[in-house]
Amino acid sequence: MKSLKILLIPNITLEYDLNQLKGIKNALKEFNIDSHIFVSKYSEDKIIKFVEENSFNIIFAVNKGRPNGLKKEIRFISWFQDFYHDSDYLLENYEKSDIVYFYTSKESFGVSKKINCFTSTLYSAVNPSEISLNLKNLDNDHTLVNKYQSLDFSICGYMPANMLVPFFDFYFRNYNYKEKHFTDIHFIKWFSELTHRNEKKYEIDFYKQFIVDLQLIVESNYVPLSGDIDVKLLALKLTEKIQQHFKYLNSQIFKELISFFSTDYSRFLDRIELARLLSKHSFNFALFGKEWKNYSEFDSFAGNHISKQEELFEIYKKTKINLYNNTHGLGMHSKVFEIFANAGFLALPKSKKNFLAAGINEGFNENEHFVTFTSENFEDLVNDWLFDTQKRVEIGKNARKIVINEHTWKKRTQQILEDLQR
Repeated sequence: MKSLKILLIPNITLEYDLNQLKGIKNALKEFNIDSHIFVSKYSEDKIIKFVEENSFNIIFAVNKGRPNGLKKEIRFISWFQDFYHDSDYLLENYEKSDIVYFYTSKESFGVSKKINCFTSTLYSAVNPSEISLNLKNLDNDHTLVNKYQSLDFSICGYMPANMLVPFFDFYFRNYNYKEKHFTDIHFIKWFSELTHRNEKKYEIDFYKQFIVDLQLIVESNYVPLSGDIDVKLLALKLTEKIQQHFKYLNSQIFKELISFFSTDYSRFLDRIELARLLSKHSFNFALFGKEWKNYSEFDSFAGNHISKQEELFEIYKKTKINLYNNTHGLGMHSKVFEIFANAGFLALPKSKKNFLAAGINEGFNENEHFVTFTSENFEDLVNDWLFDTQKRVEIGKNARKIVINEHTWKKRTQQILEDLQR
């Protein structure tokens, strides 16, 4: 293989995304391959110019398709960690020498389009050198473990309190829609400024009902904690609802509403369901992520948003049972690997997706590396595992051993380099 010079492009320039690319960059260095992480604002023209000026011959990009106008001899690798209802257009321009990776199977992401290059799955990973094991000197003394693990449960994930999410007390959905509400001015502004100038205008109570109708479409077609979202089906039903009342579907507001409700809203249904389920069984838990504090029912349990990786890892270690869920049922996920690498004890919803591609059973065994629960048997999770420190520690160590040996950035990078030789 000729000398490689690889440009690494994040989805967005936040710490989570950059940490993954730093893991790949450090692993590439071990293979004596030069690479650079692109942190400027992304545009296709800017990327094409940057590649030419700096003589890169490979681009590795997260959630991005091959740019139009990129020279054919430049190989492009896409890594789709998310795939939205309208992402198919990103799959159109590949050369046969390119590679497309998905975080799960194409079927799970709803990909039906034929792709003109090699495709495969690529999972996230960890860097073992960045993870210290605080429990190493404690796990033979369960009294010390329990003292160190001060939280019974924790959930890590952003929970918005905005005008599209109806989970807080003062949300307009809890009142008569004709009553004045602080959201009224925003809805009027949205539907006047972000729609076509010739679009039909309605009274405020109509807009409120319209937003609730979109919420109900998701609530009727996605079962919280099932891990069985169908993004394209949701987008289709949302589009049909919009077409019943509006003419100009290309307006910005409708694009944003379809994007939010087809993808993000179900995540928040999951998180509120899990938090409320947990609150029935424990008074010693924490919710980490932006805006949980805006929910009065969880005010006593809301922690600060955690942006630093080492602080997040401390939460995993200091929690007796780390709770996790994913709307696509993805168990081979970065958060799972990170919890396991820290010897954390993981519980996630029981789902048929656990046994499919990218489901957690692809790489781990229930009751040996993790445990599952349902909403109906959550009390069994508490009784069986919360007080069995020895078994929790043993399961955490089992999972850590697999991740540290099998799910490292060096292994992932080796997979990429081998695929480039196809």
